[in-house]
Amino acid sequence: MTKFYIADTSVFLAKMKPSDVCITTPSVITEVKDSSSSLFLELFCIDNCSETVCIEQPRNELIEQIKIVAAESGDLEQLSSADIDVLAKALEYKPLSIILTDDYRIQNIAKILDIAIQPINQKPIKQTYKWIMVCSGCKRQVEASGLCPVCGSPVRRRRVRESKKI
Repeated sequence: MTKFYIADTSVFLAKMKPSDVCITTPSVITEVKDSSSSLFLELFCIDNCSETVCIEQPRNELIEQIKIVAAESGDLEQLSSADIDVLAKALEYKPLSIILTDDYRIQNIAKILDIAIQPINQKPIKQTYKWIMVCSGCKRQVEASGLCPVCGSPVRRRRVRESKKI
């Protein structure tokens, strides 16, 4: 059975040469900015699909599904468009996809969706979490980061409960 490795930016920043064919997205490519990582990426991504890395755009309906799940878990504000695209691409190839990433927010959403992950240089997460925004002054739960609309104190992100053990 063929596995589909979905590469996050951390694969290219770590200059990891995938042993099998992997897929990434155009938004991941734009996140690779330092010259040595860009050169590494260029050597393995010629003409949008080399023997090692294919660059594919995620489907819009899957991007929207990821945004819904990320909003429910409280991770949406912390995910970049590249993170969302990687998760959407992995959802497209589920159950055969494995996300290559060190990003804990991507891992959290992947685990909620039962998508396999393979870390690059970090340990994988052991549990998934749900996050909320809480005022540091009056302790009210608020909708967005920044300042509390009630008392003006800074708003902090807080883990509220364990949503799923892995």
